Amino acid sequence: MFNLLSRRVAVTAARAPLRANSSPYVYQRSPIYRTFFSAPVLADPAAKAAAAKETGSVKKKATKKTAKKPAAKPKPKPKPKKAAPKPKPKKVKKAVPPPKPRFIKSMMPPRRPAYPYVIFATEYFARQSEVKASLSAHDVSREDVKALIAARGKAAGVAWHELPQFEKDKYRAEYEKRLEQYRLDLAAWQQSVEPQTVKIINDHRRKRKLPRVVIPVQGPKRPLSSYLLFSQEKMDEVKRALPPGSVPTEFHKELGRLWNNLSDEEKQPYAEKGKELMEAYSKAKAEYVADSA
Repeated sequence: MFNLLSRRVAVTAARAPLRANSSPYVYQRSPIYRTFFSAPVLADPAAKAAAAKETGSVKKKATKKTAKKPAAKPKPKPKPKKAAPKPKPKKVKKAVPPPKPRFIKSMMPPRRPAYPYVIFATEYFARQSEVKASLSAHDVSREDVKALIAARGKAAGVAWHELPQFEKDKYRAEYEKRLEQYRLDLAAWQQSVEPQTVKIINDHRRKRKLPRVVIPVQGPKRPLSSYLLFSQEKMDEVKRALPPGSVPTEFHKELGRLWNNLSDEEKQPYAEKGKELMEAYSKAKAEYVADSA
């Protein structure tokens, strides 16, 4: 054993070169060594860690390369500016049509006055308070009301016939007075009324199946045509020729047939007469317009 130990020491010493003027040799052993008698012993762990750290740093330094600078990214192209949005057109509100004028009772022309008998009957009914009370009673049936009205009208008719003549003349004079005032009021209304008002009145009356309100034409009237002059002349003759009970359409149809059967020479007098009347009408109308202005 001792020979083996001495031999190992000798070999170790021989490996170290001898240098002149060198420092005394210090034997350095490996961090891990094994003796002849024992298991491996870890010597100087701190030194081993330091050595490992040095080798690691060396390797890192050796493998570390200079990092390349990243290539400069191309600048993004400027985006085209968006055009300013066009202003939205304002919504035009639909024009609300004005409301159609409605019919009002005040639009109507003045009412024609009541006849003399109606004036008398109105006063006669007002004097019969008992009959008036009977008509306003709630327990009276419709048949009773009709019978009372018929009896009252019959009694008024009898009273009118029994009335003396001078009493009747009073009611006729009252009627003439009211009629004169009515004519004045009607003329004033016809001159001031608007055509649109007349249209509204007639539309209202047509729905109720009432006759139209007609405004008479102011100034000279338009003359008859040649055919109407012929019809006016032959009217009585055609009426006598047609059978009794004939309708107006048959009358006008017969007049048209007679006119169409006339020759141009036979129609000439009526045409000349119509022309003369039209010339006179045009002259009278011009004078009327000048006077009105």
